Amino acid sequence: MGCVRGTASVALVALMTSCIRSSAPSGVPLPSGSGPRATSAAAAEPVEFYREAGFIAAAEDVPFVGAVRFLADRSTDTAYALIALSFANHSLTFARDGERYHASYDVALEVRRDTSVLHRSSAHEDVRVGSFKETTRDEESVIFQRIVALPRGEVTIDIAVTDAANGRRGHAATAIVVPGFDNESLGWPIVAYDAAPRSTRAAQPNVVMNPRATVVFGRDSVLAVYLEAYGGIPPFIVRVTAQTLDGHTVTADTVPMLDRGGLLTGEAKLRVARLGLGLLRIIATRQDGSDAVAVPAVVSFGEGLVVATFDEMLEYLRYFVSPDRLQALRDATPAQRPAAWMTFVRETDPNPLTAEQEGLRDYFERIRTANKRFREPDTPGWTTDRGKVFDVLGEPEEITEPVAAPSQRGRTQVWEYRRQRARFVFVEEGNGERWRLTPSSQAEFDAMLRRPKP
Repeated sequence: MGCVRGTASVALVALMTSCIRSSAPSGVPLPSGSGPRATSAAAAEPVEFYREAGFIAAAEDVPFVGAVRFLADRSTDTAYALIALSFANHSLTFARDGERYHASYDVALEVRRDTSVLHRSSAHEDVRVGSFKETTRDEESVIFQRIVALPRGEVTIDIAVTDAANGRRGHAATAIVVPGFDNESLGWPIVAYDAAPRSTRAAQPNVVMNPRATVVFGRDSVLAVYLEAYGGIPPFIVRVTAQTLDGHTVTADTVPMLDRGGLLTGEAKLRVARLGLGLLRIIATRQDGSDAVAVPAVVSFGEGLVVATFDEMLEYLRYFVSPDRLQALRDATPAQRPAAWMTFVRETDPNPLTAEQEGLRDYFERIRTANKRFREPDTPGWTTDRGKVFDVLGEPEEITEPVAAPSQRGRTQVWEYRRQRARFVFVEEGNGERWRLTPSSQAEFDAMLRRPKP
C-alpha cells in the first residue's frame, strides 16, 4: 500500500531489534538516561536524531523513515509484522503530467533467517501531486506499508526504495526478533494515523501507521496509539504511559479494551500538550502488570525540527531572530508554550500562503550545511564563527583570501554580502583548525543579530 499525505508530521525506518515477554517493558530498545546521545540529537540533523534514538534511518540518495510493529496472528508461532516507510516528495524525481506532476518509486522487501528467504516482495508505486510546489516538500508526504506474517524468532529485514526515474536508492537492513503472542499477552502499541479494530487474530490488521511515531507540538492535539490484547477476563484495562528516557512519567491514559471474542482492542489518545518535547517511551501495560511493551514516539516542533527540549530549540534559534523576539518564547509557561510556538511560527513565516514555513526550513538547512562545512575540534559547525555567519546569511557572494602580510600569523578569509552591504573577515588559527572573526567583524555581526528581522 502506498499513499500520499496531504499534511504530515516530521521527520526513519524504525526497525526494532527484540521482544522478550517479561514484567519489564519489551519491544523497541531505547537509549537510557539523559546523556547527550540519549536525548539531544540535533534539530539540524533529524536523521541522526532518529538513529541515536534506536531507529534505523536511511540517509542515502532516497532517504526514508519507518517502523515495524507486531500484532498477533492466528498461531502463537507467527506474528503479523506491520512494516511502514515514509519519505518526502522531494526525494523523488517528478515530471509534468498534464496539469499535474508524477513520480514513481519501487520498494523491494526481503526477510531472511540465516540463508533462508522467508519473504520476498516488490512493489511499484506512483505519486501524483497537483502543483510543482508539492514536488519540493521536504517533510513526510509519502507512506508505504506492507503487512507480512512471519515466524517467531530472529530475522533480518532488508528494505530498498528506488526512484524509478533515475535509479537513485535508499537502503536499510536490520536484525529483529519476531515475538510470539500467547493468550495472556499484549500486542505492540502502534502510533497510528488511522486504525479499524479487527475481530479475530486471523484477520489482517487494518492500521495506517504513523511511521515516524511523531506528532507536532502546537499543531497536533493528540498522539493516537492503537492497542490489542489477547485473552483475559473483561473488564480488561491497559494502562498507556508516556515516559522520558530517565523514567519520568509525563502523562498516562487508562484504556478499557473492547472484547471481540478472545481479541481485545482499544485506543489511547495522549494529549500532545502534556507530552513535552523530544523522544519518549510509550509503554502499554496489562492491568495486573504482568506484561509491558515499550515503543518510541517523538514530539517535534515541526517538519524536520526534532529536539530534546523546549530550551534546546531556543538555543538553535539564536541566529534566526533577535534575542528580544525569542524572549516571548522563553517567558511562556509550559501550558502557554504550544500557543506561543504557533504564534512564533506564524509571525516569522515569510510566505503565509504556503503550507510550509520556509523561513525555518531554510534556516535549518543552512545549519545542516554549516555542520558539514565548518566543524572545528569539539565545536559543531553551526556554532563556529564561519558557521554562525552562514546560519544567518547563507552563501556569501564572494570569498577571498588576501595574501598575508609577513607580520601576520595566519591566513585571512573575507566573506562579501553585497545585498546586505556586509563584509566579514576571518583569521586562521591553529593551522586552519579554527577561523575567528576579527573584533570589528564580530561587532558587525552582533549588531546584525540585534536588529529586528522582517
